Amino acid sequence: MLGFDDNMVADAIKTDSFVDKGEQFKGWGIAIGRFDPKPDSNGETDFNQQVATLITRSDPDETLVQIHTVGSDFKLVFSHSFKVSPNVLYTSRPKLSAPLQVGDLQGRSLRLGPPTKIKMSGHIQPSMVLGVPPMHVGYMRKSRGDEPRVVNVSVVPTNPHSTAEVKDFSATYNFATSDATKSTSTSTVGSTASTKESVSGKASYGVPDIASVSIEFKASLEQTKSNTAETGNSFTTSRDTKERATTGLGDLVWFTPKDFYTYVYPVLGHYVCPVSKTDCTEAEKQPMQVQYSGPDDYESSISEASKVIMVMNGENMEWYQPVHEPGNILTYPWNLSVLKSRFPRNAILATPNPAKQTPGESSQTIGSTWSNTQSQSQSVAAKSTNSYSTSLSVAAEVGFDGIGASLKAGLDVSGSKSLATLETGNVTLAENSGIEVGIPALDSSKVWSISAFSYNLSNYIFGQTPPVGTISSAPLEPVSGVSTSGILSAHFTAEATDLNWFDAYNLPDVALNHPARWDWDADTLEISINPPGMGEIPTSRFHAMRGLFVTQPSSEAVTPDLLAASGPNLTVLKPGEPVAVLTRVYNTSLAAFEAGTIKVRFFGQEFDGTSPACRKTPQPANCHFIGKSFELGTASLSATDLPPYPSGDMENATTENWQFASQLWNTEPDAGKPAYGCGPLGSKVSCAGKELVFWVLVWAEDTAGKLQAEMVGHGLTKVPSDDLNDITAVPLETVKSEDGSTVSYSNNVGFYNQSYYVCKKADECDETSDAFAATRQKSAAVSLNQIGFDQASALRNDSVGIRASINTSGQPLKPANVFFYDDDPRNSDAMPFDHEYIPFVPSNSSYRTLSRFRPKRCGTRDVHVVVSSAGRAPLHGTASIEVSIDAMKELEKLGAEINDSDLLQRDKAGLLTSVESVRTLISEGKERRARSLLGDLAKTPERLSQVPAEFTGRLERRVNMIASCL
Repeated sequence: MLGFDDNMVADAIKTDSFVDKGEQFKGWGIAIGRFDPKPDSNGETDFNQQVATLITRSDPDETLVQIHTVGSDFKLVFSHSFKVSPNVLYTSRPKLSAPLQVGDLQGRSLRLGPPTKIKMSGHIQPSMVLGVPPMHVGYMRKSRGDEPRVVNVSVVPTNPHSTAEVKDFSATYNFATSDATKSTSTSTVGSTASTKESVSGKASYGVPDIASVSIEFKASLEQTKSNTAETGNSFTTSRDTKERATTGLGDLVWFTPKDFYTYVYPVLGHYVCPVSKTDCTEAEKQPMQVQYSGPDDYESSISEASKVIMVMNGENMEWYQPVHEPGNILTYPWNLSVLKSRFPRNAILATPNPAKQTPGESSQTIGSTWSNTQSQSQSVAAKSTNSYSTSLSVAAEVGFDGIGASLKAGLDVSGSKSLATLETGNVTLAENSGIEVGIPALDSSKVWSISAFSYNLSNYIFGQTPPVGTISSAPLEPVSGVSTSGILSAHFTAEATDLNWFDAYNLPDVALNHPARWDWDADTLEISINPPGMGEIPTSRFHAMRGLFVTQPSSEAVTPDLLAASGPNLTVLKPGEPVAVLTRVYNTSLAAFEAGTIKVRFFGQEFDGTSPACRKTPQPANCHFIGKSFELGTASLSATDLPPYPSGDMENATTENWQFASQLWNTEPDAGKPAYGCGPLGSKVSCAGKELVFWVLVWAEDTAGKLQAEMVGHGLTKVPSDDLNDITAVPLETVKSEDGSTVSYSNNVGFYNQSYYVCKKADECDETSDAFAATRQKSAAVSLNQIGFDQASALRNDSVGIRASINTSGQPLKPANVFFYDDDPRNSDAMPFDHEYIPFVPSNSSYRTLSRFRPKRCGTRDVHVVVSSAGRAPLHGTASIEVSIDAMKELEKLGAEINDSDLLQRDKAGLLTSVESVRTLISEGKERRARSLLGDLAKTPERLSQVPAEFTGRLERRVNMIASCL
């Protein structure tokens, strides 16, 4: 016999028993298959192929079959033999057939048909989430009888000048080692079984009754997957995680953009019951399929030495859409039952230590206790599956790719639940004691108002149980630590306990989720709202919303559980296919609505990233918008569907203070559906070939159709008109701020800054089509240029626009991930401040993407732009801007802070005199002497008596900031 090594070099093989080349032994046949291998000493069965040899021997005469396994070095290893006959059956070689044949007499082997290939383009899902601790800020009354104003209860997310008096209010994993290589994220292959049926002309791959799938078949499927993963195929990549990252004013999310491929093979002649009807009849059984999958990770790092999984603040990623809103504890779950209901298939891994903690005027640190052991430090491993959570994943599209072209009718994504059982990767964390939550000392008189608005918080770490239909059961290392499945998450509960909450939130407040409303200045410990007029609508942090979803419609009711398993938020739509547009609507108050109706109006807006108007200098406002907005429809909820944040027995309250509203829509006009299409009601304008964005408007009406009163400054001035077609024309309620300016705190309108592309024709985006295949024959090139700011300079903490052009030739780009950094991305601790997900860039075009930069430091600031896409090295470019301050305005704020302090009058006078001297020096152009005097001013409180430590810290931070910018 000849064997071959991994370089295909032939080598003569001798079996252990067949050692004599003489007449005693003769070989007559060889066959390959699986011949009932016996379990090993650990009870494991080897499902690899074996080699059988047919031999005869003389003295004594007999005919034998020897069974050999194939070693890792491709050598044959004798396993066992059995006697076929006590006689020598062969003395000359048969001429017409080989004497040793293989067959399956018991019908246990599976014959597979040709595969169908499914591609999930540009898929992103979290591998790990670290939730931001519950903090609160709002425009409300601080106490009964007060006028409403901005009240910062407890927001202090990041503090680069952290001291014993003022720490971060943040969370981080508490690792026992600083060795980053101890924590990794690995992409890998997956396997599963499924059913197949046709739903409205589309192929749907459902979940089978796993109990009816044989144990041997499951093991064989797992072994085949294991062999694929172990051979070093291109699907498997390992990346270090930035596990020591700390939350800011938003959740931290770890993720890797990728294309996700699945090969589906029919199992010929085999049928199985679906999981929804395990006792089905023979006629109800569906064809059985096997699936193998693997990711093709995008390379998002421009440093060869930095293979790092992406980690970002969740508020800066449109696709990450949890229920809670950072900075608003009235959107957080108030007990563990409510928290668990937001995360299907949850599995609690660690509980808070202590069980509850109340932020206050002294700093605290709370931790976690792992549920499986009393050991303080544990390593953690999580096996990820392909997320079907619409809230936590995005893809350009999901469809057939190249193979299986006969299935041109399309794929039923929401019905193909078996895709959610495919393994995508593993996350392992070095030994840690769970998350550590730092709670700062919150001064109740000057900056924060925690004493008037107390609340409890608790932290939990959890994974997920495997989805129904999961076959893969191989344990993850470390088996002695904590093992789980799904997304590794750390989240919080928050329980408002003080009666002042009822006085402050004494009117209802219909709201959308706005995670980026507030801006925190760590140098001055100031928080302010991002006003409506700050920049263009697509990058307006006032309008930016989360909780809007575009999915394939389903006949099932829209519930949190359904949305958690409807497939990723799809951003490439095919013309003529119906879509369901959904949004979350909240009552972020402790007061109930009157009897009436909650109105939820959905709007579309044509958006053109390639618009020539955006290449003009200066660029016109909202240059990407084409024409006016158009209404998709208005949904209604009963006022009782949005109860207030609970009071009383909060441990047992389970009814959430938010609800889904949905609208069925189609990209093509329909005579019977006036809102269908992309134009005014009844205009019959097709959306084909257009790029779209969506926005939502909510309000409450009483039974007479009049506007219900809401929290002061939070609502609208009137019921919106039916012909409203411009988001800037929404009648927002405004109030006078403390500095005399007019500002709105309305949370009734939200713009979802994620574009959706509608294909010109179905085959433009169908990768099995001849039209798409033709583009693959063309040379492809992608470039990044024209990176620049909307202005040459900016004041510190001002919001300034930055743009970049992505240019394509030959082929379209689908999709592109654009990351914006305020630090060199080659630095290991650099984290993007924005992520734009562009689903489709047409061929031979220039796409202008935009973001906003809010510099916190003076001087020349560089912003780096990185474009990541499938099969290409990342593109990288930079732009610079000069950042300064309005020194006189900052000195005015400094003087006001001194005047508002509790210092003795003589001490105030001395400090104010120094401030005035600095003002004079700056006006005379003597910045160097001004910086020196500011340095003395920062140290002055140390020489004074009866000065609160927190005032000393705040004064020093503001003075140092001014000095650094002169």
